[in-house]
Amino acid sequence: MLANGLAYNHTVVKLDLSNNGFKTCTIRFLLEALSEAGNSTLADLNLAGNFLDDDFALLLANFLESNQVLHTVDISRNPIGAEGAKFLLQCLL
Repeated sequence: MLANGLAYNHTVVKLDLSNNGFKTCTIRFLLEALSEAGNSTLADLNLAGNFLDDDFALLLANFLESNQVLHTVDISRNPIGAEGAKFLLQCLL
């Protein structure tokens, strides 16, 4: 429901979803909804302290390559390993 809401809401600038126990499969819907809707307002996303892994890092890297508005993403305190970090660093270069 959150993903669907964000797909149609073009006023949210900051979203804090930290420490909610989200897993990659849940956040996938959020990133897909933001991509499909062409969200042009969300600038700050906090996903710290969830259970997001290397698969999430790949999804986020792909999302960031096509999103020009989101400029702050907090993914601290997530079990992202070396492979996930590699995906994220590659998208920044």
